[in-house]
Amino acid sequence: MTFRIPTYQDYLTATPNDHITFEECGALLDEIIAAMDLTDDFYQETWETFVHTATSYTRIRADFALMTIVESSEEGTKRTAAHNSVISALAAVAKLQAQDGRDYSWAAKLNIDLTNPDVAKAKLNRRRIGDFANYITYVTALDSRLV
Repeated sequence: MTFRIPTYQDYLTATPNDHITFEECGALLDEIIAAMDLTDDFYQETWETFVHTATSYTRIRADFALMTIVESSEEGTKRTAAHNSVISALAAVAKLQAQDGRDYSWAAKLNIDLTNPDVAKAKLNRRRIGDFANYITYVTALDSRLV
């Protein structure tokens, strides 16, 4: 039996209309940072909550690639809950920026609708948000080398 080692190019070609590139993620992150008050503790806490949910989700998502069908079926609810937490935490960042009159137009690029009371179940692009969370985890992991 042979196995497949996934690549970034596989991701881009397998989901041509449903992916988000590293470049798009970087641009989104730049927009989010530009609209943050980096001196405010509440902004920091809100962002750190998102990063924590992102890393938890990424851990589960990555483990899925190594699970059997039975294992992934059993863990599906856990993954969905983690994904919903990511969405809610990222929406909280946008809500904070909106409340402060800052530019949160980046949220529309992920179809995050702040008028929907249950943002995790809103009509949004769950896959792109999950992939953005994976990107944030990647950048955070690389940045941790600098500390």
